[in-house]
Amino acid sequence: MKGLLFSFVERNPLIVARQKRTAFAGVLFGAFALPEIALVQHLINEYIFLEQSTMTPLDIAHFSSPETYISGMTALSIPDAGRLGGDWHFIAALCHPDSRIQSAGVGGNLENTNRFFGNRMLADKADILRGRGVPLEKVASVYCANHPRAIADLLFHSVKKGLFPAHVTLNGGIFEDAHEFSMLDELMKLMSPNLDTEELEILLRWKHEHFTPAKAGLAVSGSIPLR
Repeated sequence: MKGLLFSFVERNPLIVARQKRTAFAGVLFGAFALPEIALVQHLINEYIFLEQSTMTPLDIAHFSSPETYISGMTALSIPDAGRLGGDWHFIAALCHPDSRIQSAGVGGNLENTNRFFGNRMLADKADILRGRGVPLEKVASVYCANHPRAIADLLFHSVKKGLFPAHVTLNGGIFEDAHEFSMLDELMKLMSPNLDTEELEILLRWKHEHFTPAKAGLAVSGSIPLR
């Protein structure tokens, strides 16, 4: 078992980074704490399930340009380049038969934010998806919101319906440093002139209840400087 864990971990930088960044108290199993073993088992199960992935090139061909792109909760489950943070539900978000890909832009199922966000914080994540075993075949590009843009799209979609976006949280390591908070703050400022008074009140309430505490919590943990 221990040899299997080491072999799997050495080939998966996600686990290596998580192990380095996480301090566990309690009984260790070899080089791993018990929660780390559970993480390895979870990722092994995801890896096995990828062999039965139901996501096809037809499902993602719609996202070959920034006009319509993967966003929302689906985008939060796809890592941004060079980062580890995310919602950690890649299989459920993309590969189950009943997976519903959230998208935004001209043909998306979320409100279109392109008219004031433009192409800000959109990226071609085809290589990231291929690296995780998603069969893209002849699909060259898959445009996806990075995590701050995905959060902003979810916020705009909710507030335009007059709903408080309580389901949109910044817990669980979605953002890793101050720069990502700054990116989201920039998008919220661009969004604000496109909201009426009631919608803006909802956005500001969300910022007070979710954005500000999450940023302060990350600062206290030592990841970003307190201001």
